[in-house]
Amino acid sequence: MEDGPSGATGGASYYLADGVRRAFAAREGNISILPARLKAAGMPDRLMYVSLDQLYSPKKTASASDPRLIRVRQAMQTPAGRAKIPPLEIEILGAWGQSESIPLRDVGLTP
Repeated sequence: MEDGPSGATGGASYYLADGVRRAFAAREGNISILPARLKAAGMPDRLMYVSLDQLYSPKKTASASDPRLIRVRQAMQTPAGRAKIPPLEIEILGAWGQSESIPLRDVGLTP
């Protein structure tokens, strides 16, 4: 994996293609860097670490009662649990076919 946990890739912004709940749970658990798989058309996938500040979400809210969010929040509480969580799937922000997105920090929590 490139760009180790001590230094996530800087500057670029990424669209969360898969893993909004995982990223949201990390944000709520004060985890600032997560592993991610960067996907780009015509290029091989790239494993890297990404800062949550670089992420944009297609979802504007997350539901606190969603069992998937509850499970991932519990897993994020321990290093062993975090190790079992698959990498996020991200794309360079603005790539063709992406829906509207907002910064991950602006994703709200609903009951």
